[in-house]
Amino acid sequence: MDTAGIIKITTYPNQNTFTPAFALAPTIYFVPGIGQVALAATGALVLGGGTITAGHWAYEKITSYFNNPRRVVSSQYGIPTSLLDGNGKVKLGSFKDKHGNTPLSKTSGTFKNGNLTIQKDTAGHGGRKLKKNGKRVASLDGSGKVLSK
Repeated sequence: MDTAGIIKITTYPNQNTFTPAFALAPTIYFVPGIGQVALAATGALVLGGGTITAGHWAYEKITSYFNNPRRVVSSQYGIPTSLLDGNGKVKLGSFKDKHGNTPLSKTSGTFKNGNLTIQKDTAGHGGRKLKKNGKRVASLDGSGKVLSK
């Protein structure tokens, strides 16, 4: 998926003149009960090709969804909500190594919880890698905050 591109903005209806403009590609979220919602770089909410404004029946449901960091992180990274605190941070104490240590008490090694594992990032970036079935799903800082994919 492209992250940015040139779009055409028609300056006069029914004429072939246009102004090129630069626009960032939207981030797509799946909102339960609504479906796919695009959050544009401008902050606009797009549902089914139309912009959602305050007062629309879906606006309150969508903004409520985005105001819950736990649900957003779970949806974006595929991390079960049971492993996230109220701020959307991964509960590091829920992961254990073969000796029963957690990432809170030990800074290196592999820690597991079901099909999820946490490993120290050995590429020199600091933090930890969160993997699901061996595939990286997120990078975490030392407190469990999701930094990126």
